[in-house]
Amino acid sequence: MKKKTTKKQQRKKLIEENPPLYLSEGHWEEAMLENHSYYDIDIINKKNAPIFRKIEEWEKKYTTASSWLGKWYCQTQIDKYKAKLHSYESKS
Repeated sequence: MKKKTTKKQQRKKLIEENPPLYLSEGHWEEAMLENHSYYDIDIINKKNAPIFRKIEEWEKKYTTASSWLGKWYCQTQIDKYKAKLHSYESKS
C-alpha cells in the first residue's frame, strides 16, 4: 500500500531534487515568506474566511447605521471578530 504524502512534502521533495538556480543550497527556508510556508498561509486563510465574511457584513451595516448607538454596536462587533482572527505563529 502506498504511503500518502501531503502537498507540502511533495513540494519539499521536488525542490530538494531540482533546486531553483537562484537558491543556493540551504537557503530554501529563507526564501519562504519569513519562514512561513504558502501551504500554512492557505490553511489560515481558509480558517479566517467565515470571520472575514462576518466582518464585511458588519462593516456594511456600519455604513447604513443611522444613529451613534447603532454605529457603536457595529464597531464593537467588528472589533470582536477581528480579535478572533487566526494568525501565523512562528515555530522559532
